[in-house]
Amino acid sequence: MAAIVLSRVTQQREWILLIALALLGIAIIGPFLMDKDTQDETKQD
Repeated sequence: MAAIVLSRVTQQREWILLIALALLGIAIIGPFLMDKDTQDETKQD
């Protein structure tokens, strides 16, 4: 297990790509989720 984790950590480029994609996904999907939440709240009121 430790060797696998270390080998993955050394591959920084893949981690940077994964983190960048995750941040992009959150940035794109986040506003839509917020809009849905606010719309649901207004409907309940």
